[in-house]
Amino acid sequence: MRSLSLTKAQADSLARSLEDAGYISVERKMYTRYSSLIRGDSVFLHHSLGVIRCRLNTVANGIIESMFGQPNGKTPESQDDGQMVSWFFNGYTGKSTTTL
Repeated sequence: MRSLSLTKAQADSLARSLEDAGYISVERKMYTRYSSLIRGDSVFLHHSLGVIRCRLNTVANGIIESMFGQPNGKTPESQDDGQMVSWFFNGYTGKSTTTL
């Protein structure tokens, strides 16, 4: 797995890009969720700046791939329906319940 770095400035730039694309942000305890009007089209940006998750084949997926390249993360077993992709940053390698 290749190592990526995510700074606060990059996270802010990503947030602006998502909001410009029509995504609405909602602060949660552990992450900020960006969602569109399309059901299931969401991005989860964890406050630790260690993980970004989103749905495949969405506008957000294209925005994130243009900034960081192909996903390098794993998907939690509970969400492993083949539709979620993850980017891990700053040395984060996932929990024990994640699979490639």
